Amino acid sequence: MEEPVIQKIVVLLNFDQTDKILIENGIRLASIFSKGLCLVHLFGKGVKTDPGGMLLKEFPLHMRQTEEGIPISSYTLQDTGQNIALTLADRLEAIMVIAVTGRFSYLSKILQQSPVPFLFIDGTTGVVSQFRRILVPIDSRPQNKDSMLWPAFFARNNGSNVIALGAKERSPAVRHKVKLNLASLKNLLKKTGAPFEIVYGQKGSMSIQYEALASGEKYQSDLLILLGSGYITWFDLLIGLPEKKILKKAGSLPVLIVNPTKKNYLVCD
Repeated sequence: MEEPVIQKIVVLLNFDQTDKILIENGIRLASIFSKGLCLVHLFGKGVKTDPGGMLLKEFPLHMRQTEEGIPISSYTLQDTGQNIALTLADRLEAIMVIAVTGRFSYLSKILQQSPVPFLFIDGTTGVVSQFRRILVPIDSRPQNKDSMLWPAFFARNNGSNVIALGAKERSPAVRHKVKLNLASLKNLLKKTGAPFEIVYGQKGSMSIQYEALASGEKYQSDLLILLGSGYITWFDLLIGLPEKKILKKAGSLPVLIVNPTKKNYLVCD
């Protein structure tokens, strides 16, 4: 008889002091969503052996003694230039990938192919989020329907309070798109029974994510959910993606980035 497939929270290990906080946040999320935890060593091109292989095997053994009830597995994956994102999502059944903020530049290319979001955490602060106050900026893009799923998942599974910050637009047509997105999110959140707030910011769709970051302390947020960049130009690559700039300023605030170019996988009950 086949074993049931277990969806997982995947943690990308660094084999340094940041791993502890990444794993602790992974445990928290695995508990919230009743999923497994998978510790992954993703190593770069040209590296033929896994230098942390033995250590990777020891992690699950130690954690099973302290976190009973959460299925824990480990996996070593080499970056061969193929679609790593689908390996994480399909082979490992990931619903979310956790990584340290400092690896964004490298992981951004993988994220652009990923049907599951990446949670970036500053591993130096030692903060384990409770994911109770979720802040999500809403702009005029139709792809917001993908990023909206995640505040709803947190509201349903964690009773989280969601604060949606809508973009302020001058154009009636664009303003209407924002209103439709906010109405869709409101309908999703009402079904969860969890508390939520719908407010309008002072910035338009191009800057609402930056305003959301600046409002994190005001709303006492412990998670910022962003819809990532869609069409990426050479100029974006030259000056840096908006997500990278936001992550640099996020500090201890975890940032979940949802890929707008792929249909996102759902969290199964």
